[in-house]
Amino acid sequence: MASEAVIERFKPKDSADGSLNWFLQRISGVMILPLLGIHLIIIHFLTENQASADETIKRFEDLWYIIFDFLLISSLTYHALNGIGTILYDFNPSKKNEVRIRYGLTILGVITVVWGVIILLVIQGKVD
Repeated sequence: MASEAVIERFKPKDSADGSLNWFLQRISGVMILPLLGIHLIIIHFLTENQASADETIKRFEDLWYIIFDFLLISSLTYHALNGIGTILYDFNPSKKNEVRIRYGLTILGVITVVWGVIILLVIQGKVD
């Protein structure tokens, strides 16, 4: 039946790695919804006019805002790159290309999160 095919499509892979990625994709998606909502409310509704650079820097003096932005950056990066990997794996690449995809996306993810953290620290004044 078609419904069984749909159910099979959304089941995690049999491997432990596939199951973990499947689970973390759902967790990161659930994290993104409130984090992005709060981010949009803070940026667009809690500031009177367009936020100035001084207001933005002042916001980053609060450690909770740094933690909040780190969670947003890391969950968005994981969710996006894991989704791209899933799409690429659907094309049934060879094992060699599967490893290249996995390492390439992992390196891109680490670079993205580290870059985001550096920007957060620069804004906070911890790094010049």
